[in-house]
Amino acid sequence: MSEIVVERLLDRPRAEVFSLLADFKAFHKVYALVDKSPLHEGSAPTGVGAERTCYLTDGNQLHERIAAMEEGRSLTVDIYDSTMPIKSCTVRFELADQGKQTKLTITATYKLKFGVLGKLMDAMAVKKQFTGNLNVMIAGIDHHLRTGEYIDESYVGSLKEKVA
Repeated sequence: MSEIVVERLLDRPRAEVFSLLADFKAFHKVYALVDKSPLHEGSAPTGVGAERTCYLTDGNQLHERIAAMEEGRSLTVDIYDSTMPIKSCTVRFELADQGKQTKLTITATYKLKFGVLGKLMDAMAVKKQFTGNLNVMIAGIDHHLRTGEYIDESYVGSLKEKVA
C-alpha cells in the first residue's frame, strides 16, 4: 500500500470546512479534475453509506462511498470501483482547530492493480501525479471557502503553479 498526505491551514472555522466536505454531491464544485459528482440513485446526501460517481475531466470515473464520518472532525471516502488502475483506495479528510484556522489533512492510502507492474508504475509516475492532484484538491477547497467561487478545469494550471 502507498500513502500520500497533504495538509493546509484554512482561514475558516472547522464546522464550515466539514460542511463543505460532507456535501457529497458537490465535490465537483471544489475539485477541478471532477466534471460532475452526482449521488447514486437512492443514496443519502451525506453520512456513512452515501455513494456518488465522480466523472473526471479526463473521462475516467470513480465510484465512491462514505465509509466513516465523525461529525465536524473527519470523513473517510472509499473508492470501491474505478476505470483507473486502482485496486483499492481510501481517502481520509481530517480537521483540527489551529487557533482561528482549521488544519485540513488529506491522507490517501491506495494500491494499484497489476501487482509488481503496478508498484513500478506507482514509483515512476502515479504517486507523484496523485500527490499533485491532492494538492490541486486542497487548493480548490481553500479557494472555494475563501471566495465562494466554484472550481473548474481552467483553474488546474494556476492551482498547480501555486502548490508546486
